[in-house]
Amino acid sequence: MKVTESDWGNYALAFIEEYASSVDHFSANDLWQAGLAEPDNAMWVGLVLRSAAARGLIKKVGYVPTERGNGGIIMRWRAA
Repeated sequence: MKVTESDWGNYALAFIEEYASSVDHFSANDLWQAGLAEPDNAMWVGLVLRSAAARGLIKKVGYVPTERGNGGIIMRWRAA
């Protein structure tokens, strides 16, 4: 069964809300280490994080190096 963006997004949003309330701050790196299931499209992660921020669940607090991809930087978040 193929997971849709909507299915994964709802799952990830609930995961992020619960995880954010249990830590001081986090990044996508931490979500993977905490067990967030991989989406079919890597871009979905950023979309869900921005959605969580728009809903007032999390706030951006800075940047950290990514542990994936090209070694760039990614946002660091905390519960709102």
